Amino acid sequence: MAKGKKSSANGYTSKGQRRNVSRKTINAMAADRRANPRIQDTLKSMAARREIIRSPRSAHQKVLADRYSEEDRVEFQAWKLIDQYRDVGLERATAFQAVKTNYVEHLHTKWSPILKAHHESAKK
Repeated sequence: MAKGKKSSANGYTSKGQRRNVSRKTINAMAADRRANPRIQDTLKSMAARREIIRSPRSAHQKVLADRYSEEDRVEFQAWKLIDQYRDVGLERATAFQAVKTNYVEHLHTKWSPILKAHHESAKK
């Protein structure tokens, strides 16, 4: 029985062209790179992100620009909240979640009396 056309030579890698490193080591190195990116890579990605926001060239980049702009807005508002309520222990995750879920007014209602009490106790 015929097995069909043999695959082309592109699927074969000769022994001399393969790296002599195990797959587990390669995967561990990739995970380490993701966990601790180089500063140059981070700066390069930030520059690319700013370029997409500034002038998107395709429909996909327009979608990305909208998403990046929204992420920047959320981050800016969250850090404003963190700066405002840092003295009374507002956590980063709480601030980001409040901004993402439009819970900022409730957060102010909850944390303003705590902040006021903290300032009054600091005056004494």
